[in-house]
Amino acid sequence: MFLFRCHCKMDLFQEVQMPHLTTKAFWQNLSKGFAPGSKMEKDIAKFRSTTGKALQTERILKDDDANLIRNIVLRSQRLIDLANDLWPLVNDAKTSVDEKYDAIKQAILGVRNLGDTWVKMLMVCVDICLPKLGLLKSRCEVGVGAADPLRKLLVEEGLLAPPPPPRAKVETGLEGKGSVAEAVRAEVSLRSGIVAVKRSGVQIVQVTMGMAGSLDRAYAVAEELKKLAAKKGLQREDQEVLVKKRNELFASASFKVPKLGLDAKREELLENGPAEPRKREGPSPSDALMALGRRINESKVPSAKHFWKLLAEVEAHGRTYFKSLPLVAAQMKTKGISAVTLQVQLCEFRQFENFLKRSAGKRRLGDGDAEEDGGKKV
Repeated sequence: MFLFRCHCKMDLFQEVQMPHLTTKAFWQNLSKGFAPGSKMEKDIAKFRSTTGKALQTERILKDDDANLIRNIVLRSQRLIDLANDLWPLVNDAKTSVDEKYDAIKQAILGVRNLGDTWVKMLMVCVDICLPKLGLLKSRCEVGVGAADPLRKLLVEEGLLAPPPPPRAKVETGLEGKGSVAEAVRAEVSLRSGIVAVKRSGVQIVQVTMGMAGSLDRAYAVAEELKKLAAKKGLQREDQEVLVKKRNELFASASFKVPKLGLDAKREELLENGPAEPRKREGPSPSDALMALGRRINESKVPSAKHFWKLLAEVEAHGRTYFKSLPLVAAQMKTKGISAVTLQVQLCEFRQFENFLKRSAGKRRLGDGDAEEDGGKKV
C-alpha cells in the first residue's frame, strides 16, 4: 500500500510494479529491487517513455525524465524502510493506540520530504490494513480539504477560535506582474515552496516545487494554469481540468521556464531560520475534530437515531455483499463516527456547500452542456 502511495498511479502500479511484486524472489531484498539502476527503474523509464504520464517529484537529476524516475525509486526505498520500522510497532501488544499513533506520526515526519499530508495518507493505509487496531477511531490529522468546513463548524459551535490574521508576505519580486484586482492570480509562498492559483482569494489549484522540480518551473506552470482558469472561468470544482493541464506541462519537454531566481530566494529565506510560530488560540484542528466527533456521536435527536438505524441495515447488507473482501467488510461495522470518517465527510461537506453556491446562481455551461429552465434548453 505504501509503494502505491509513492506515486498513486494505478496503471504504473499494475502494469510495471505488480509483475515484480508478485515474484517471491523480489521480496528477498525489496529495497534493493528499487535501487537506482535496477530493473524496476528501467521498467518505469520504459513506461514513462511510452505513456508520457506525469509523476510528482523533486529535482535530483538535470534530465527531466531521469529525474522523474529516480524520484520514484528513491521514495519507494524510503517508504519500504518506513514500513519495516512501523510493522513491529503496530503489532506491539504492549503499546496503546495513542502511543502507536504518536510514534507512527513521528516516524513518518522523520522521513525526508514527508509532511503532514503524508502522515494522514499513510495512517489511512495502516487503518485500512489493520482495522482492528482502531488507529483513526478517535484521532486523525486534518487535511487541507477538511480544514475550511471544520473551522466553519467549530467556530460557530464555539469549539475553535477564529483564525489569526495572516503573516506578512515575503516579497518575491513578482508582486507587480499582475493587478491586485485580478480575479485569478498566481501567488508564491517562498517558505513552503508552493505557487497557488487563486480566484478571488480562494485557491483553485496549486503547484509545488516538489512536483515541478524547481520553484521557477512551478511558477511558470502556475502562470499557464492561471491563464486557462481566467479564459474558461474555471473554479475550484473544476480542478480536474487544471490538474490535467498541469500534468501535461510537467510532461512537456518543450515547455519554457523563465529564470526568476525564486529557488535562490527561497534558500536565502530558509537559511535565516524558521519563522516565529504563531500563538495558537483554542484547540488544535485535530483536537477540535475529536470534539466535533464526540458531539455527533452523543447526539440523541430523532434524526441521529434514524441515521444509526439505517446505517446498521446498509452495513449489514454491505458485509454480506463484500464477504469475499474481508478488509472491505471490516470497514462496515460502524459503532460511532470515527475521526477519519468525519475528516472525509467534512471534505464532502465542502463540496456540498460549493454545489449550493453554484446552484444559487446561474450554472456555467460547459462544452455540450445545457441547462433546463422551465422545460426549455438554454
